[in-house]
Amino acid sequence: MLHNGWLEDQFWNLNCVFEDCHMVLMAHPAPYEIPRPTYLAKAELNVIYKGKASHAAAAPWEGINALDATVACYNSISMLRQQMKPTSRVHCIIKDGGLKPNIIPDRSELSFFIRGLTGSDMKELKEKVKDCANGAALQTGCSVEIKDMAPDYLNILTNEPFIQLYIDNAKSLGTPFNDDLATSLASTDMGNVSQSKPSIHPKFKILSEGPNHSINFTTASDAEENHAVMVKKTIGGAKNGGSREVAAVKAPKFYPADDVPVKAPSARELASKGVTKLRKSITPGSVLILLAGRFRGRRVVFLKQLASGLLLVTGPYAVNGVPLRRVNQAYVIATSTKVDVSKVSAKKFEDGYFGKAKVPKSQKKKKKEDDFFAESSEPKEISDARKADQAAVDGALKCDDMMKKYLKARFSLSKRDAPHKMIF
Repeated sequence: MLHNGWLEDQFWNLNCVFEDCHMVLMAHPAPYEIPRPTYLAKAELNVIYKGKASHAAAAPWEGINALDATVACYNSISMLRQQMKPTSRVHCIIKDGGLKPNIIPDRSELSFFIRGLTGSDMKELKEKVKDCANGAALQTGCSVEIKDMAPDYLNILTNEPFIQLYIDNAKSLGTPFNDDLATSLASTDMGNVSQSKPSIHPKFKILSEGPNHSINFTTASDAEENHAVMVKKTIGGAKNGGSREVAAVKAPKFYPADDVPVKAPSARELASKGVTKLRKSITPGSVLILLAGRFRGRRVVFLKQLASGLLLVTGPYAVNGVPLRRVNQAYVIATSTKVDVSKVSAKKFEDGYFGKAKVPKSQKKKKKEDDFFAESSEPKEISDARKADQAAVDGALKCDDMMKKYLKARFSLSKRDAPHKMIF
């Protein structure tokens, strides 16, 4: 394998590195089986402009604006794209644009990735990008330095007899190849290897909800189902044989592009896959400020984190009227104030403790239209067991008079308050 980051003389000395190799194979996971992916040739450039700094208000005419050169170069590249081939790409970011708005920038920097279907396409486009960079320097009076940041990657030459052997062997193991229309554009240093040795760089299918080089894709790569080619599935019906071997990984309907943002999982989805990580600022005994719900603005004492990831808190009820309850840590502010909870026994309080009692279907009363607007005449009663549990927790929490006054006080903001400057 040829790793990124080699010194340039080592990078180009491929005949020596792979002298004993007859054929070279490199593979990459993907949402599809793509035996002959398209890998583009790629160059990396950094463009640095240097001007002259001056005060932007007192004497702007004394300065030479390096940021103007960067903007002119960026706009020139944007106009160049209209005449680029459909398979060519230029990606650009501005790495440095100055230090302060009131100082004419004396230095600016851009970083470019330049890609083409072949090495010659890439090199031709690279020269045009350099012309854009030099033209911007000429327009603004800046000096310009253009650096090659890495050796150029060349496009992959897929060896046809070699890839056909790969496909035939994969089919013999049950791998289906029905993704002929799937395409993938990227770049790799394996392209340089393929210029001197018979090479292939197929992509093999795994089941993933995210595109390549995302957290979801990394997790999917290690999943057990992605290491099996075929799985046995039970089939109903007396004449259907009882079981059938099917592909372990089914193709998604569409191939996700690399720049498609992955949907962030919701709090409920995260809770279903494991306990949410507790914030470092929240420890047993921490006083929290509630930001939502009927008790918003109240201060409560944190007891423990439940299996669902929710926080178990109490007022205590005897002090500020907040009973034992569950809250999401996203809706609390953690303060530096602590209360001693060493004598509190919270083992019996789990998520099931707060669930509603299930009523048998036979005892459920069917609601009529008028019942939706009728006010409930029967107030909910708190069981004696609940009251005893609350009293036991309140009794174990020892607070002096000053702490009681602090827990009783509501948190609120006035017009001139700045929450981001507050220390809790």
